[in-house]
Amino acid sequence: MPATGGRETFQDVTAPLTGRPAGATTLYPVLEGGSGALSDVEEFSSATSTGGTRTGEGRGDGTCLDIPGGTWNDGTPAHLRTRHTGPDQKRTPAWLRQLALPVRRLALSAGGSR
Repeated sequence: MPATGGRETFQDVTAPLTGRPAGATTLYPVLEGGSGALSDVEEFSSATSTGGTRTGEGRGDGTCLDIPGGTWNDGTPAHLRTRHTGPDQKRTPAWLRQLALPVRRLALSAGGSR
């Protein structure tokens, strides 16, 4: 990734995927470099430029992060729980093609009274 010149100076970076397998696979972003801080990735998303066909349901590691009420206001409690197979957790391929998951300083606390 190119240097942006500062920690609050953001830049969009794109990269084509070459040599990819014909079937499903897992994509891991890997950041490598010299000593010191490498990158502050605020958002990672993927998209298809060809409008290709996707089949099947979205899959993950079997856990969900629930945000009650669908709000991201400060202080909103989040619940990490085991995924079930109900219809509310089945996503259509069209929905998945539009999915971009912003990561905005998600802080998780271990322990406490809640």
